[in-house]
Amino acid sequence: MPAQELLFEEEEAAAKPLSVIAYIETLNETLRGIEVSIVGEISKASFPPSGHVYFDLKDESGEGVLHCVVWRAIYENLGIRLEAGMRVVIVGSASVYAPRGELSFRVRAMELTGEGVLAKRYEELKRKLAAEGVFSEERKRAVADYPERIGVVTSRNGAVIHDILNNLGRFGFKVFLADARVEGPESVESLLAAVRRMAAVPMDVLIVARGGGSMEALQAFDNEALVRALIDFPVPVIAAIGHHQDVPLAALAADVHVSTPTAAANFLNRSWQDAASRLARDAERVRTSYGNALEYARRSLEFSRYEERLRAMRRAAEERLRYAERRVAGACDGLVRFARMRLDTAARIIAANDPAKNLRLGYTLVRYRGKIVKKAGSVPPDGEIEIQFSDGTISAKRTSS
Repeated sequence: MPAQELLFEEEEAAAKPLSVIAYIETLNETLRGIEVSIVGEISKASFPPSGHVYFDLKDESGEGVLHCVVWRAIYENLGIRLEAGMRVVIVGSASVYAPRGELSFRVRAMELTGEGVLAKRYEELKRKLAAEGVFSEERKRAVADYPERIGVVTSRNGAVIHDILNNLGRFGFKVFLADARVEGPESVESLLAAVRRMAAVPMDVLIVARGGGSMEALQAFDNEALVRALIDFPVPVIAAIGHHQDVPLAALAADVHVSTPTAAANFLNRSWQDAASRLARDAERVRTSYGNALEYARRSLEFSRYEERLRAMRRAAEERLRYAERRVAGACDGLVRFARMRLDTAARIIAANDPAKNLRLGYTLVRYRGKIVKKAGSVPPDGEIEIQFSDGTISAKRTSS
């Protein structure tokens, strides 16, 4: 084919026109891939029965206006009643509505700007929730002792999660992280999605955390939908949210509110640390009791040996008597009687001096520094003594001179 004919055919193909709807579809496909964040002022807003919200966002210079729409599901989670004059940041992408050929901006996320507007909205919502009892102590749940499975909702890229992990004790905790944006127009939806994901995870307690910031930076934590998601969460919630001048509403509604992520970790450590301390004290008491029992057994053994020696002496004396009886039997009855009398006397002396018998009669043995005390003067004032009874030993202190 000649070059001139090929060129003519390519030019003819390139010049083929598109239909209107084909062009709009191509345009919308391109626009959907261009998501941006825009700041401006609301000039008017309408609220049709569908629940979707339509408004105009004008440039601060007054030279440009953008028609916007927020679908109902997104608007209900914003916690914002749009009004003319509000300054907002919106996130989304544009599209052309084919039947009318109108370009509009579809809002996926939004947040207010300006401390004054935020403070007013904060106070209004705070009064509303307080009237419902959302912040009452009676409604709040106690965190169980010895938690093991801990959920954390925060940004995985921030310092918060590292502060929590670094300060949790070595008590076998299992930590589950749900990554979420904690600042910006998309933070509300992101936090709500993270909380919903964590509700399906078996756990003992949930921590919602982020670092400090201004009221504008922390406005997602003043969102009504997030507050209600936390009070309806299956397990107790700890809020560790760096505060603005007023405590974020999510922190006020949480079952436990601490000032920092580190404080949240320390709160969860507490019951485990107390248990470890009690275990150490109990172990020491067991060791002390066991030592005392061993000492008592040792002293009882020594006393038993003394008794055995006395019995041996008596058996030896009786054996000598029997020997003497055999020697003098038939020769001298008087001598035998005399010997028996001496033996009985000796037996009575032995019996009278038997420590075990005396102890059973109510007498005691007193020792000072391991030696038998025979005189009161042997024990100095405040001296520690041991008093042995028939069934045990006690310690005492001399209190008079």
